[in-house]
Amino acid sequence: MILSCLSTGYLEETYFRLYLFTRFKEGGISLMKAMAVSSLLFALCHIYEGPLGALNAFLAGLLLFFIFSRQKSIHGIAWAHGGYNVFVYVMAMLES
Repeated sequence: MILSCLSTGYLEETYFRLYLFTRFKEGGISLMKAMAVSSLLFALCHIYEGPLGALNAFLAGLLLFFIFSRQKSIHGIAWAHGGYNVFVYVMAMLES
């Protein structure tokens, strides 16, 4: 479970931050538009979590994109994303 959570964090951050950031930059799209579109796509992938889950993903996407745009490193945000995923699974197990 931990490996799955961490690898999902890396995979999603690699696509939604690193890949899209690079493509938007190459396409001349402003940072604010790139941040909004990337975060919206990220939220749409989390729509199965319901409206609050999608909103949470959108807001997290904005924050993570902003951090990535400043640091230019995927590792910190990928670890944070993976850690958050682990936290969510542990909390779900404790509630059931």
